Amino acid sequence: MMDGGLDDSDNEFPNSQPSNFQLPPDILRNLTPIRKKNRVRPCTTRRNAFIENRRMCLEERSRIISERVRELKQRRDLFSKRLAKNLTNNLAVAKERRYKLLEAKRERARRHFLQNESQQVASKEICSSRSVEAPNKIPVSPDYDSASLAVIRKAFKRTLLVKHSKLIKESKFFEMLPEMSYRQTLTLMKHDSKLVMSVVSLLRLFNLPDVMPKRLYRSFLYSFIMIADYMNSIATHNHGGFNSNGSNKKRNNLTNSLALLSYKSALLVINDFKSLVYSSIDDQLNPWCEQKLKLSKSWRYYHFFFLLYKSIHFENCISILDEALDIVENQLEILQNNDTSISKHRDFYLSNMKLLNHISNKVDLFKYDWDYFGLSQDYFLKEVIMILENLHRPQEISIRIDVNTLQNIHKPIKNSSYQNIKYNEYTFRIPPQISILHWRKYWVEVYKDFKKDQHQNMVPSVVKAGLIQVSNNSNDFKLDILSISQKINEVNLHSKYDDLRNNMATRFIFGEIITVMVDNASLYLEYVSKMEYRDIDRSSHETATKWNFFKKNAENLKKESANFDYKAWKSTVSLFLEMIRAGSSINESVVKNFEDIVRELSLQRGEKNLVVSFIDALEEFEVLVMNLWLQKCNIRSSENLKIFENVCQFASENKFKIELGTNSPQLRFPRFYQFLMDNDDKFLSHFSNYGSMINASFAHPNLHSNEFDQKASNYFRVIYAKFVSRSPSEYSYCNELLGRYGSINEFTDLFKGDIQALLNNIHILIKSSTLFHLTISFYSTQFLGNSGISYLSLISKGKLSRAVKTHFVEKECVTVSELENIVRAGFSRQDVPLYIDSLLAYYRKQKTSDHNSTTNEKQISQLFSSKLAAFLASPSESNISRNLLSGNFHTFQELALQILSDFHFFTIVNYELYSPLLNWIYRDIGEP
Repeated sequence: MMDGGLDDSDNEFPNSQPSNFQLPPDILRNLTPIRKKNRVRPCTTRRNAFIENRRMCLEERSRIISERVRELKQRRDLFSKRLAKNLTNNLAVAKERRYKLLEAKRERARRHFLQNESQQVASKEICSSRSVEAPNKIPVSPDYDSASLAVIRKAFKRTLLVKHSKLIKESKFFEMLPEMSYRQTLTLMKHDSKLVMSVVSLLRLFNLPDVMPKRLYRSFLYSFIMIADYMNSIATHNHGGFNSNGSNKKRNNLTNSLALLSYKSALLVINDFKSLVYSSIDDQLNPWCEQKLKLSKSWRYYHFFFLLYKSIHFENCISILDEALDIVENQLEILQNNDTSISKHRDFYLSNMKLLNHISNKVDLFKYDWDYFGLSQDYFLKEVIMILENLHRPQEISIRIDVNTLQNIHKPIKNSSYQNIKYNEYTFRIPPQISILHWRKYWVEVYKDFKKDQHQNMVPSVVKAGLIQVSNNSNDFKLDILSISQKINEVNLHSKYDDLRNNMATRFIFGEIITVMVDNASLYLEYVSKMEYRDIDRSSHETATKWNFFKKNAENLKKESANFDYKAWKSTVSLFLEMIRAGSSINESVVKNFEDIVRELSLQRGEKNLVVSFIDALEEFEVLVMNLWLQKCNIRSSENLKIFENVCQFASENKFKIELGTNSPQLRFPRFYQFLMDNDDKFLSHFSNYGSMINASFAHPNLHSNEFDQKASNYFRVIYAKFVSRSPSEYSYCNELLGRYGSINEFTDLFKGDIQALLNNIHILIKSSTLFHLTISFYSTQFLGNSGISYLSLISKGKLSRAVKTHFVEKECVTVSELENIVRAGFSRQDVPLYIDSLLAYYRKQKTSDHNSTTNEKQISQLFSSKLAAFLASPSESNISRNLLSGNFHTFQELALQILSDFHFFTIVNYELYSPLLNWIYRDIGEP
C-alpha cells in the first residue's frame, strides 16, 4: 500500500523459530540453574501445630464463656421471674390487707352513722317540748363527710339489690308467667305481696320514672295483667278486659292496634327487666351497663304506647258504660222504677263511670317528656289512622279441620281413625294408627333428604327439555309402613305381634289374638268405607251387618278365652275373612293363606308353630292394610308438603280462632318471638317501622307461596347463629328451653335432632379451642431443663388438637390422668416432664382470675363464641368467613367447617320450609 500505509505483512506475528541473536532453551537453562525449594521445614510444622493448639484453646475458652453467659442469663431470668412473682404475691397480699382495712373502716363508719342518727332522733323526741334558740352556726361532725355517706348509700343499695333480686329469682315468676292464668296473675299482683314489693323496690333502685306520683309503678305492674289477659283470651276465646270493642263483629281497629303495640312493648320491657334482674350485681350498680340502657329505652317506648292505649281505652269504656246506662234507664222508665235489681245495675254502672273519669283525669294531669318514641302522640295517632284507612283486608284463610285433630296436631297421640285437613282446594289425609306429629315428622325428614340430595347433586327443581317440563317430584313415590318406622323410630307396628309370640304359653293367647283381629278388621273396613265405597249402597250395609256380628262373637270369645271353643273361634275367623273379601284391594291369596292355617289348626289343635303362623299372617295383613292407607294419604310433591306443614303450624289449638280484632303472628307464635327478643339486641328498634307491624297484624300469610326473601333469610340466620354460639357459661339457657318445651321455638319442633347435634359439636369446638389455647399458653413459658429448648417447639399442634377434640367427643370433663394422656399425645418427645400439677394449677388460676384478663377461661370462651357467631352469620365462601376460620379455628378447621355446613343446611331448609309464615313474621317485626 502507498502513502505510508502498512502492508499486510506488518500485521503478522513473527515466527516462533529462534533468531540468530537468541540463545537456545537448553543453554539458557544451564546458564540460570533453578533449585526446587523444600517447602516443608521442621520450623513450619512446629509453627502450624502451635497455631492449631492455640485455636483449639481459644474455641474451648469461647465455649466456656458462652455457656457461662447463657447460664447467667437463665439465672437472671429465673431471678427476675421469682422476684416478679414475689412482688405480685406481696401486692396481692397488700391489696387484700388494704381491702380488709377499708372494709373495717366502712363498717365502723356505718355503725357510727347509725348511732348518730339514732341519737339525733332521740334528742329530737326529748327536746320536742322545749323552746331552744337556734345557734348561729351548725357544727359539722368531723367523723364523716359526703364521701362517707356515698359509700354507705352504695353499700345499702347493693344489699337491697341482692335481696330483692334473690327473692324474684327464687319465686320463678318470670318462668311461670307464660303459663299462669289470669286469676293467678291478679292474685300475685296485689300491692301488699312480697313479689310486688320487690319489683317496685328494684324499679326504684334502678331509678326509673313513673307516670303516677309516689312511684308505685302501677303502669308497669299492669303489663303483667295485660299479658295474662291476652293469653286467657286466646286460650278460652273470651272477651278480655283490655278489649274495649263493643262486640266481636264491630271492631275498632285503632284500639286493637294500640292494644297490640302495648302488648308487644310490654313483653319487651318485661324481658329487659328480667335480663337486668338476672345479671350480676356489678351490672345492676353500673349506670351504663347494656341491660340497664336497654331497659331504659324499652321503658320509654312502653309508656308511650301504654298512655295512648289507656286514654283511648278509657274513652271506649266510658262510651260502653253510657250505652249500658241508657239501656238501664229505658228499662227502669218502662218498669216505672219498680225493679230493684235493675236499680242496682244502674248504681254499679254509675260508680264505675265515676271511677273511670277520676282515673282518666288523674292520668291526663301529668305530661311527661321521658315517654319518648321520636314522635308526638298526636302525630303518631294520625299516622296510625291513615295506615288503618288504607288497609285492605285479605281474604280469610279457609281451613277445615276436626276438633280432635286440632287438639292433637302437636302431640304424639295416635289417631284411632282416619283424619283429614282441608285448606282451600287442598286436602291432606292422615292415616290411622299414626299420630299427626309423627306423620309431620316423617314428611319433614323426607323434605330434608330431598333438599340434601338436591344440594349435593345440584339438581334443579324443574328440568326443561325442549317444550316439556320434567319435574323431579315423582308421582310414583310409594310409601310403606316399614320405611316410616325406620325413618322416625317412633312408629313400631311389630311390637304387639312380638308380644303375642313371646306369650304363647299363656292360656289367654287366643283371646289376645281375637283383639288384634278386631283391630285389623276395623282398620280395613274403615279403608273400604272411606276409600272404596263412595256412596252408601247394599254392599256397605251387608258389610256393616257382618261387622256387628263379628264384633259380638269376638267379645263372647274373649270372655271365654280360658275355656276356648275352637269351633266358635273358627266361625269368627270365617266372618273375619268374609269382611276381608268385602273390599277389592286385598288379594285372594291372603284369604287362602288364612283358611289353610285355620284348617290345619282345627286338625292339630294348639300346635305352637301353626299359632305363630297365624300371628305372622295377621301381621302381614296389617302391614298390607297400612300400606293401602299410606298410598291414599301420600303427599305427592314438595310444594304440597310445604303447604301441609305450614297449615299445621298455622292451625294450632289455642291460636286458630282469635276474637281480638287482629291476626298478629306474635299471638300465634309467642315462643318464637321470645326467641327473637332473647337473641336480637336491636329488637326494640324494629318498633320504628310500626306501619309494617300494623299491616302484618291485619294480614294473613300466603301459605302456598314460594317467595324467597333474602333479607328475611339472612336475618333469621344471624339470630340462630347467635343462639347456637353461646359460651359454655350460657348453655343453661339452651338446656332450659330444650328441657321445658323440647325445642327452642315452634319452628324447630321437628328439627330437634339437628339442633341438638349442632349444639353438641359447637360445645366440643369451643371447649376444645379453650383448652388448647390455655395449654399452649402454659407451655409457651416452659423450657426443657437448662438446655434452653422451649416446650412450644416440642408440641405438635395437630396431634394435640386431635387429642383434645377426641376427648371432648367422648367425655365432658377431664381428669388428671386423662389430661396427662391428652398432653402427652401432643408432644413429639415422650421423655419430657409435663408438669401436670402446674398445668392444673394454671387452669384453676384462669378460672378464678380477673374477668378482664386475656387468659381468663370465661373470657376466652366468650371470645371464641363471638367469633363463631360471626363465622356462622357471614356468607359462606366469603373473605370474612375465611379470615374468621383461619384466624380463630385453624387447628380445628375440619370440625368448624362441618358445623358451618350443618348450620347453613339447617337455616336454609328451615326457612324454605316455613317461608310463608317466616316472611309474615319478618314483616310483623318491622322488616329489619
